[in-house]
Amino acid sequence: MIFKKNLNKKRKIFVIIITLFTIFSLIILNTYANETDEVYLIYIKGTIDLGLSSYVQRALEEAILNKAKAVILEIDTFGGRVDAATQIRDRIINLNIPSV
Repeated sequence: MIFKKNLNKKRKIFVIIITLFTIFSLIILNTYANETDEVYLIYIKGTIDLGLSSYVQRALEEAILNKAKAVILEIDTFGGRVDAATQIRDRIINLNIPSV
């Protein structure tokens, strides 16, 4: 009888330990699952105009909103409007995310 009580007590302790371990593991996994390792690739192609400037602004804002780790800008252009190019440059310079 004493042996049986002792065995039940050990089982309860074992179940409690396993339950706590499982809960702790799920909390840790959830914490790491919320981190993002996204890198945004933004294509800047063609003539630079105010429409392209707005596109780049939206893409950079989305990268910031989604907590991207970095932004890669692929630029293939002969030029265009100086004011639009200046706006794009200013947004890239003021970006708080590493950019290439």
